[in-house]
Amino acid sequence: MQVNRSGEPGYAGLATFCKLPLVLEASGLEGVDVAILGAPFDEAVSHRPGARFGPRAVRMAEDSAGVPPSRPHMALGIDPFQVLTVVDYGDAEAVSADTERTHRAVKGLVAEVCAAGAVPVVIGGDHSVAHPNMTAVAEHHGRGRVGVLHFDAHADTATDLDGVVRSHGTPMRLVVDEGSIRGDMFIQLGLRGCWPGPGSSSGCASRASAGTRCTSWTSAGSPPVSRRRSTPAGRGTPSSCRSTSTPSIRPSRPEPAPPSRAG
Repeated sequence: MQVNRSGEPGYAGLATFCKLPLVLEASGLEGVDVAILGAPFDEAVSHRPGARFGPRAVRMAEDSAGVPPSRPHMALGIDPFQVLTVVDYGDAEAVSADTERTHRAVKGLVAEVCAAGAVPVVIGGDHSVAHPNMTAVAEHHGRGRVGVLHFDAHADTATDLDGVVRSHGTPMRLVVDEGSIRGDMFIQLGLRGCWPGPGSSSGCASRASAGTRCTSWTSAGSPPVSRRRSTPAGRGTPSSCRSTSTPSIRPSRPEPAPPSRAG
């Protein structure tokens, strides 16, 4: 269902992702390659709320004036909207203050997209929604047969946060402990900071999860790190899942230059 007129400016009309057609029923996913869906939930955060408005904000940030949209990559010369059929699949029906029901709704929509043979792209939402997302993908392709690339400043591998197991700081441990993702097929990039502590980090190491800290990523450059780290996640896996948290892509302060030696 196309909900925008072709001559609308970017700031006008209904805010679907990039003014894409809107699909709200699984039957409408036939022939679709990629489905964008929102997970507007932030009840599992330990500090700052607001991520529930993420899916709507991303859609409203669109500045394209074209229907259908066009996004040619300048270097590659490929327009993904020309070679792929992409739709906006709306939002999961989040339930305020109910993490379990919301996660069940997210998992259900991701499962519908996978069942249709399309690739789900989920816009959060706090990082707890990564758990139902990855679980649904793993159950579709086979538990233990999906590799994960996780871009984040934090590992999100705590056993719990103040006794809460389903939180934004635990999804990466949960999918490994539950057997959805193998530890040796779980790659983390951009880790920095001081959380989680040594206990959680050692738990990850025992499950053979590979991590690249932000310092080694920037010093080696993203292409070498990507090549080096993508091998284990891709070995023997028919599919991969990528999870990105905004702290991993925030611009960092430049490293201070070392003091020069006089003389």
